Amino acid sequence: MLPIGLLAALRYFGPRWTAAQVLGRIPTVRCFGLLFRELCGACGLEVGGPSELFERGSAVPVYPILSRLDGCNFSTATMWEGEIRAGEGYRFDRRRRVGRQHICEGADLAGIADASYDGVLSCHALEHMANPLRALTRWKQVVRPGGGLLLVVPDPGGCFDHRRPVTTLAHLREDLDRGVGEDDLTHLEEWLDLIDLEMAGLAGKRAELRARSERNAENRGMHHHVFDAALVDAVLALVGWQRLALEPLAPLHIMGFARNPGANRDPA
Repeated sequence: MLPIGLLAALRYFGPRWTAAQVLGRIPTVRCFGLLFRELCGACGLEVGGPSELFERGSAVPVYPILSRLDGCNFSTATMWEGEIRAGEGYRFDRRRRVGRQHICEGADLAGIADASYDGVLSCHALEHMANPLRALTRWKQVVRPGGGLLLVVPDPGGCFDHRRPVTTLAHLREDLDRGVGEDDLTHLEEWLDLIDLEMAGLAGKRAELRARSERNAENRGMHHHVFDAALVDAVLALVGWQRLALEPLAPLHIMGFARNPGANRDPA
């Protein structure tokens, strides 16, 4: 069954994707109809992308329905994207016009005006941030009232964090109260002791991982925090995002979609 109307599917995804959907060969998230209604034609900002999960043919194919997408990365050199630079050069879909690449901290979005986007997208980025509540608060500020947040974090049961405890909401609030920055290494020893090195492709490389993680402010490779669905729900509510969908994407992802109701809320 098509998650959206036939004409819309043909317009945004073409006949091949539409036929595959009808035949059940390319499953999408159950809430894709909601995502389509909320994000179609939106001007978005992606923090930490681009992301394969949002590409056409994936489980959450939102790239084709956006009118424009800009990106934000913390540095001009990252472990995932290599060398990038600020300006009109954010390439997220080979069939779409490039967006603007911002170089700034994802938790601060310095230089980006409030209410300047219809939505924020983030896939496997929040766990790399030392102060997630600050990030979610700032993301809400740059989204207009009524705009959305599409958030994906790794499911610890399906990734190399499976031995680590889920972070508590109280701890995240403490990080916010203390003004924790990206040079924080509170979780370093837990990360090194409990990460599944084999699953992470780092078997036999513990010393190398330690050396890299001690320079985490430079490379952002460490997962500071571990989220489950309940914690995702709790942090969205605490910051004041109105959660519209929360869906596991086995085995690796937890996806949440929320709306900015326009009311300010102090998560502290």
